[in-house]
Formats: sequence, C-alpha cells, structure tokens
Amino acid sequence: MYHKLEKLAHTHGKALVQAFEGIPADVSYLNLGFNALGKKRTQLLVQAFAKIPSSVTILDLCGNRLNKKGALNIVQLIKAIHAGVTSLDLSSNGLGALDTAGLVWILINLPVGVINLDLSHNDFSEKNETELVLIFAAIPKRITSITLSEKDIAGRDQDELME
Repeated sequence: MYHKLEKLAHTHGKALVQAFEGIPADVSYLNLGFNALGKKRTQLLVQAFAKIPSSVTILDLCGNRLNKKGALNIVQLIKAIHAGVTSLDLSSNGLGALDTAGLVWILINLPVGVINLDLSHNDFSEKNETELVLIFAAIPKRITSITLSEKDIAGRDQDELME
C-alpha cells in the first residue's frame, strides 16, 4: 500500500512525530518527498523515522534538501531507518554539494536492507574523477540497482564513466 505524508514543512515538534505515528501499519511504499526535511532538527527526525512501520520497504526522501543537514546528521537519519527498507530514494537532495568524505560516510551507512538506491539529480558535476571513484566505490556491494539519472557527471557521459 502507498502512503504520502505531505505538508511536513509546516509541521514542527511533537506534531511531526505524531504525523509519523499516524502512518498505517500495512504501508509498503512511504513517500516523504518534497517536505523540506533538511530544515528539521535531526533529533526530531530521528524520533519520527523510528515510527516508520516495519512494513515499509520503499522509502522516498527525494527533494528534501538533506544537504543542508550535513553528512553527519544525514547518517544519523539513515541509521534511524529500519533494516527492512530495500529501496531508498535520495534523489534531488543536493548531496553533490557535500564533501567527498561525507558522501562516502553516508553511503557506507545505508540501511543494511537497501538494494535499490536512487541518487539522481544530486549534482555531482563539481566532483573530479578521483572523488567520483571514491564515492561510487563506497556504494555497498549489496546494491543491485542504482539510479544516477543526470545528463552528465562532472562533464562525462555514461560511456566515459563506465571505462
């Protein structure tokens, strides 16, 4: 079952945690996209994420400006996601603006159940080849599907990246 939480940008404090508590127990796809979660306090989001039902296997966090939180806070959020999540959408979060070490830290801390990862539209265009190698090498081997739907990455097309 699909469920979307909307208008969380204007929900604060206990009301945010209560919104997560109201997610039906049988939801398998939870869409939290475009809720400006990057502006929320990390500890509050950690509490809210802990309320995500264990039935959720697909978690969409796209477009939340998570880069505003910094890598260490993003890792705290990721660690609050239960291990049953198999598909994680982190697209359009400005992650390319984070430093390479931060991106690596985020990737190595992905929930253990994640096998499908969407990193598209995070603007990795400012990363050089060495940085991209480090970032992509940090993607856990268990990931069987990764989406990087960008026109190009650091001025290179898909064929160049595959070399």
